[in-house]
Amino acid sequence: MDELMYGVVNASDPADHVKAVQIFEQLKNSPNGWIDCVGIIRSRRFADCCQIIFFNLQVIEHHVKTRYAVSTAQEQEVIRSFLRDWPKIQAQHDGSPPESYVSNKVAQISALVYVQDYPTRWPKYFDDLIAICDNCGTFLNHFLLVLLAIDGEIADRDIPRSAQELQRNTLIKDTMREKVVIQLVEFWYKILTLFNGRSSRTTKLCLEVIGKYIQWIDINLVANDRFVPVLVTNLCNQETREAAADCITEVISKGMDPIDKTKLVESFARVLAEAGVWVAFVQDQDEDYLCKLGKLYCVMGTNLIESYWKFSKSHPAQKVELKVVLDAIETKIPLLLQILGHECDDVSATVLDFVRDYLHLVKSFRDLSEANLKDFKASLLDVVIRKLRFDSSYDFNHEGEDEACFLEYRKQLKIIFDNLGLLDKNYLVSEVQKRLHYTSQTWNMLSFDEVEVSLLLFYYLGETVPTTMSGQWSAAEGQLNPIQQMMVQVMNSDMYMCQHSAVVLQYFETIIRYEKFFVCHPEYIVKGLSAFLKEKGLFHTDLKVRSRCCYLFSRFIKCIRTGITTDLMKSIIDAIQPLLAIQTISADRKETLISRDDQLYLYEVIGVLIVSGESESQKKTELMTDIVNLVLYPCRLGMEQLKTIKDPSQHDPVVEVLLQAIALTGRLSKAFSSQQTMKSLGCVPIFLEALSVFLQLLEAPVDESFMVQLQSSVRQYLHRLVVCLEEELLPYIPLASQALLKNCDCKSIQEYIPLINQVITKFKLSWIFQKEVVPFLKQMFTPMVQGVFAALQVPIEQNDLQAQRERQLLRRQYFQFIAAIVTNNVTDVLSAQDPNVLNEVMMTVIQGSVDFPDPVAQKACFSILKKLVDLWAGPEGPDGFMDFMYKNIVPACFMAPLKLSFDINDAQTLIALNEVANCLKSVLIKRKEEFIAFMITYLPTLKISPETTQEFVNALQSDNKNFRQYLKVA
Repeated sequence: MDELMYGVVNASDPADHVKAVQIFEQLKNSPNGWIDCVGIIRSRRFADCCQIIFFNLQVIEHHVKTRYAVSTAQEQEVIRSFLRDWPKIQAQHDGSPPESYVSNKVAQISALVYVQDYPTRWPKYFDDLIAICDNCGTFLNHFLLVLLAIDGEIADRDIPRSAQELQRNTLIKDTMREKVVIQLVEFWYKILTLFNGRSSRTTKLCLEVIGKYIQWIDINLVANDRFVPVLVTNLCNQETREAAADCITEVISKGMDPIDKTKLVESFARVLAEAGVWVAFVQDQDEDYLCKLGKLYCVMGTNLIESYWKFSKSHPAQKVELKVVLDAIETKIPLLLQILGHECDDVSATVLDFVRDYLHLVKSFRDLSEANLKDFKASLLDVVIRKLRFDSSYDFNHEGEDEACFLEYRKQLKIIFDNLGLLDKNYLVSEVQKRLHYTSQTWNMLSFDEVEVSLLLFYYLGETVPTTMSGQWSAAEGQLNPIQQMMVQVMNSDMYMCQHSAVVLQYFETIIRYEKFFVCHPEYIVKGLSAFLKEKGLFHTDLKVRSRCCYLFSRFIKCIRTGITTDLMKSIIDAIQPLLAIQTISADRKETLISRDDQLYLYEVIGVLIVSGESESQKKTELMTDIVNLVLYPCRLGMEQLKTIKDPSQHDPVVEVLLQAIALTGRLSKAFSSQQTMKSLGCVPIFLEALSVFLQLLEAPVDESFMVQLQSSVRQYLHRLVVCLEEELLPYIPLASQALLKNCDCKSIQEYIPLINQVITKFKLSWIFQKEVVPFLKQMFTPMVQGVFAALQVPIEQNDLQAQRERQLLRRQYFQFIAAIVTNNVTDVLSAQDPNVLNEVMMTVIQGSVDFPDPVAQKACFSILKKLVDLWAGPEGPDGFMDFMYKNIVPACFMAPLKLSFDINDAQTLIALNEVANCLKSVLIKRKEEFIAFMITYLPTLKISPETTQEFVNALQSDNKNFRQYLKVA
């Protein structure tokens, strides 16, 4: 047995380890296994192995959780005796404290026993626990850990509780308040005074316990002249001050009457000030402690503000008391701004909630004098600007966790900036404008962080100030709004020439935020273009700047498209020509100027320039043809290379070229619109030619992984062509579909369905669609749905959430495919199928409407059933449909809402219920009295009373709105 126990930690012998774990499982499941574990721990045979002790404790814990409550009194006493003796058992070993995870587990077991035994079976629990504490730090630590575990069991609000557990916990806390809390508080006081400066571990544990218990005991037991000095003493102790700060924070956080809370906060504020605690923000360098202290100060401020709100609502007429609270808040502001401006961002961030709450208070009541308000706004803005600046430690080349934390901190500061704007937008705009004016004149003499933050503040104004100031643009001289004036300052400067990438990035981000400026001021378009096209924009030495500029440049061109002349268009295309070459992924990738994704933005720019330019349609056709041919050339070359390359490992760079060519051609098509169509500009032939080339790629001799990527790219290109083209695309659909469904596997089908749905929806009325596409759908329908059926029948693990989501998505897409066929009147595809296949499809729709708790799929299924009723429930319907309708469709309309998973409080489920109503209405319209007669005989089979049946029939014959409402409340 001993050897097997040591197998738990014997990594060199896995067999013994496995056998030992099996024994522990047997002990857990054995009714008396826990007794053996108690004996093992008491025996001290494994005192040197905490892991074995821990595993035995797990067995005991399992017993306490599952069988202790129903065990005999003698067995319960064995557990209680073991817990009483635990400190002595540890002392008998070697006197040293056990590992923390062992101590915590024993404390947890003690708490689990406590909540079951106190106050009935073990009313002297605390007397027994305190009796073993003889001023020994180890014993006291165990006692304090048990108290923490008890609080976790009875008072932790983050743990969901049953009603029975809540009732039990309330009884325990009430009993403790009545009988033992005073005793516990005295014991805490004794610990804090006895161990002050001698055992920081014990003192810190005691402070943590007080912080937990203060939330549900009488606060006056701790917040008094006797106890508070002890807390403050520990706050001034180097070893215990962080724990003391947390404890005082919890004391102040306790829910109280507003006036009492104000007195409590002010008393602590006075005592802490007298003790010189706040001086730490100037003199102390311990950032962890300062963060704790900052949190404490923040809680003091937010609680005072909360007290003000509560008291102003409950006693609005008591102005004197309200002024007392407000004055208490005001006295906290100078130190608040000092903490906010602390050089450590973590310390500064601790008081952000206080700042936000105070700004909201001032904005709502405006009780500050104008002079004080002006000083506060100026001080706060000065701190925010200073803290927004990058410091010297920020690594722009290798941004890591510290840099990410600073950017997140900046977001929090922006919220303060926004709130300051809500308080006084005119002041904020004026200050930003003055700062920007100075920066635009002297940027080359300032540090980069000063320049960057000036641009950043101007950028922030785009969201901070209302649309009346930033959204209305005027070209009339003398009528420029402040935002326009600042944009003129920015555009008249050369700040983008700054050597630091952060300034360059912020410059371009800012001018694109106010892109509408260039519509009113076209005289600045050339200067904006020049900034982008020079070495500080798209050709910047920093890849990150080049990448971001590609996106921003595409936005810029889209905004100013109507103001670009033919000559300007040629200049732009010539300037970005070095960036248009299709790049491969190879050993020299580091030399690539921009990424593949960035290149997509530039090709979209080319498309917009051509389509929106001043040239004649014929010239646009020629330009677009040239650019598409530029893309197709390496594509055709790549196809020839694939035929000659024998080694599949060499396909990678060639396939990358092909994928990029397809993506770029698709991106060019985004330039067309409903006003400037592909057909009106004569560009249909070249894009169809590109499609032909791309479809040939799907016959290339490449590995399956490469083929999947090619199919995906071609499918995306087809999505674009469905948007841009008309019937001229349809003859290509069958050939393209065959290439995309070459293997007819589940993934191919799943990705193909959205494409064919898009085709069906757009071209359903086209005779070419009926001629070219419908025959193909008739042919491919059965293999497609059988592929879906096969995929849905593959077993998956119940706890495999990813597989569950993928299956749900496949099922939804399958139903959407059937819905596209049915709702777009392409039911000839269904009628042409084998009756057995059609019946299987119909039954899957019935199953989807009832059996799967997915309201999105259910909505699709009931819309399918409704449309089938509309089409086939008349005299012209196919044989057997009437029987199917009464045996399956109508019952499904009742079975689905009766499911427990059908929650009409969910918005999607409510939409599905409306589809149920629509389906039943369609049956009524088609079959009239026959359906009424059927319902009168069918509903009683569902154990529905004659009265309810008649109510339903009456509601069914009412208008749609009333019937839907009836179903909702029925």
